[in-house]
Amino acid sequence: MIAETSMSRVYSSHLNEVKQLEPELTPAVRWGTLLRMELIKHAAPRSIDAIAERLRVTRLALGMRQNAFAGAAGVAPNAYNQWERAKGRPDIDGAQALCDGHGLTLDWIYRGDASSLSAGLVEKIRAKIPKVAAATSRVA
Repeated sequence: MIAETSMSRVYSSHLNEVKQLEPELTPAVRWGTLLRMELIKHAAPRSIDAIAERLRVTRLALGMRQNAFAGAAGVAPNAYNQWERAKGRPDIDGAQALCDGHGLTLDWIYRGDASSLSAGLVEKIRAKIPKVAAATSRVA
């Protein structure tokens, strides 16, 4: 779904847009843009399903269980479980707690924009995407 036609131009057929990347952007920012596009292939970036998937992939990339991930951010585990299962959307206070506790951004949680995440976290998430997809396809 994503074809890179040059280092400064990325095309996403799902989004039906061509996004110009500034030449001064770091590789982490470019990968963040590609990561955002990879995660939203099957859902609109702001949908509750896309938010839930980003939370789940991020937690797995950090190697944490739901209770530990929620607890480290000061979020009630049952509330976090509902967010990750797409049974509810994180409220702004809960999302900010996740950002503070795990180095995330509201743009990442709500919009899928990984450009402000640390390069290390982006790489961990990218490494998890194929594994998460494979595990999901085996279960389905």
